[in-house]
Amino acid sequence: MSIKPTNRIPPEIATILGRMRRGVQRYFIIDGLKYVFAILIALIVLDFLIDRTFRMDFAQRLIMLVLSVGYLSFVVIRSLFKPLMSRLSDDALMLELEKANGGMNEALISALELSRMRVPDDANVSIEMIDQTVKAGVFHVEDVDISSAFRLKKMRLNFYILIALVTFFVVGVFGMANNDYFALWYKRNVLLQA
Repeated sequence: MSIKPTNRIPPEIATILGRMRRGVQRYFIIDGLKYVFAILIALIVLDFLIDRTFRMDFAQRLIMLVLSVGYLSFVVIRSLFKPLMSRLSDDALMLELEKANGGMNEALISALELSRMRVPDDANVSIEMIDQTVKAGVFHVEDVDISSAFRLKKMRLNFYILIALVTFFVVGVFGMANNDYFALWYKRNVLLQA
């Protein structure tokens, strides 16, 4: 008994899936970087305030640095790398796209699943019906709006927050270079000198 695939995934559906994946990756990157920069700035401010309030010796400053770097690494892994490494199935992406666009009666998911289906020669299945279902799904692809599957207001807000945090961080770095208190803090708590 030979098994033959019907058709491969149509290029129109593969293109939509690729665009969805890129959109999800952008969301994960922006959201993850937002948390990383927020934690980085919070750790710097907290460490600066502790350094100004207490006189710490070398071992205490080393412990603070190790704890800060460790926690920041944990946040990077949890908020950035872990979401980016997760594999979203094509089916889940297609279902979310259909839900967001509405009125497709599962034409896209049916086209995707049937285009991947392997049909034995002696199966009691109409290849023509499968081909028509796939073509109907491809027809609906033209009506799909990818942006409707994402919460654009939240994505924009996350992007603006990220830009504000990065700007604050960059201004802070330049401020550190020109301020004696920050320069001393940097030497003592980051470079572990003096």
